Amino acid sequence: MGYRIPHALATHQVSIGPGDLLVIATDGILEDHVQDIDFAAPAMAIAEHILDAYSRESDDALVLAARHRGVSS
Repeated sequence: MGYRIPHALATHQVSIGPGDLLVIATDGILEDHVQDIDFAAPAMAIAEHILDAYSRESDDALVLAARHRGVSS
């Protein structure tokens, strides 16, 4: 991101509930990784699979996968 970060960033709120999955990937991950997510798998397995199958050889890559395990409010 660094030198290309926008001057003004917009914020958005998204409601999540128990069982919902959040996946964040950097630009070092190919964009079509979303088509191959096994949503029933554990979050760690999802992140590892995306890194193994979709990371670019020419870039660094990071994937965060987290599942909401709490209760709705």
